[in-house]
Amino acid sequence: MGKFGWFSTGRDEAAKELLKIIFDGIKGGDLPGEISFVFCNRDKGESAESDEFLKFVERELQLPLVTFSSRHFLPNLWKKNREEWRSLYHREVEKLISPFDFEFIVLAGYMLIVAPEFCRKYSLINLHPALPGGPAGTWQEVIWKIIERREK
Repeated sequence: MGKFGWFSTGRDEAAKELLKIIFDGIKGGDLPGEISFVFCNRDKGESAESDEFLKFVERELQLPLVTFSSRHFLPNLWKKNREEWRSLYHREVEKLISPFDFEFIVLAGYMLIVAPEFCRKYSLINLHPALPGGPAGTWQEVIWKIIERREK
């Protein structure tokens, strides 16, 4: 499978559980690959849930952790021009993850829309239950929308 980066907002217990399942699968030899780093778009102190996620990554899994608050990055620009904000934010993220050796990135509960340039530069696997152009929101909201619409 190769080396990969793991992107998550770390907003709930499910974020920890999914990462733990993948981590354990790799350590147990059931999944080929290696997690090179974990990236979270929240910094310590932003929310109790993400703080738990960050502690879990550093202390329990002992994986390299990179954080960069999307909430605190150019909030006025975010209100005015989200496309420009996305581009600038993900350029900064690129700088932070550039020291790591990885082949692709897994977006697992990453609650941001990724900038188009970032998508062109990296191979991404987005664990999101909707097709492109489909419902937006948390995975729970998306699942309910898909069920309600009887989508295939």
